Amino acid sequence: MKILLAYPHCPDTFWSFRHALKFIDRKASFPPLGLLTVAAMLPREWEKRLVDMNVRPTGSTSVWVGRDGFWGTTPATIWTAISTLSPG
Repeated sequence: MKILLAYPHCPDTFWSFRHALKFIDRKASFPPLGLLTVAAMLPREWEKRLVDMNVRPTGSTSVWVGRDGFWGTTPATIWTAISTLSPG
């Protein structure tokens, strides 16, 4: 089983801290700890791929190629962004 774990891009808001991140040498303010926890609970033999679009945006659907399942999470403030990740 091949699973894609995706954390969508956080829009530029007060809570994203995007402009402050350069001062602390970070690419994202909130790491996807929930997705990492879910990945740890999935069976070891499953292939897992984590995509954090705040660190490395991907505009292509190539992340979906060969994936059997999808798990996505996001803060409530950017819930609509999760729908942009679906290939279909």
